[in-house]
Amino acid sequence: MYKAVIFILIVLGVGNVQGSIVEFNDDWVIHEGDDYDEVYIYDEATVGMTGGEVWKLYSNDSSTFNLFDGVVYWLRAYDSSTINIYGGSIDRLLGIGDSSVVNLFGGQVATDVVMSDSGTLKIYGYGFEYRPAGPGSGWLSGYWLDGTAFSEMYLRYLPEPFPGSHVVLIPEPTTLLLLALGAAIIRRRTT
Repeated sequence: MYKAVIFILIVLGVGNVQGSIVEFNDDWVIHEGDDYDEVYIYDEATVGMTGGEVWKLYSNDSSTFNLFDGVVYWLRAYDSSTINIYGGSIDRLLGIGDSSVVNLFGGQVATDVVMSDSGTLKIYGYGFEYRPAGPGSGWLSGYWLDGTAFSEMYLRYLPEPFPGSHVVLIPEPTTLLLLALGAAIIRRRTT
């Protein structure tokens, strides 16, 4: 129903939707100029964001959220949902819970990343530096695959040890190739 209301507002020339709470059960795109207070994504819907602003976004069930551009202040992954962040900004909080998976490829990520339950965080990049800040928490910095540095993220409620099965640091393909080549050379010398 909310999509029908949004469609009517846009078609009738009322303009971009401002200050609203919406639920998506089907595929949708959040565009530049859209401004939502809360967005809930359900079922197997795939929602992309190419601009705009969302105060709180909740990805539930088996849904997928893809962030390419725009700002989300609070982003939470629940159930078996998947969140892919390629660009844009997560300004305040990234929460990962239940059996959800969050893949970070780029963009600006909040300084506060909260892990809970059996959620998985996969970070694609290189040059990772981790500074423990106490049991189950620490600061992570590094570079995205395109060479852009990402600002320090504060990871909380981490399963031990770090990294592990719930936080996976995935190096760039060149690093993997060099590791494989080095292993092959060492193996050749030992046989």
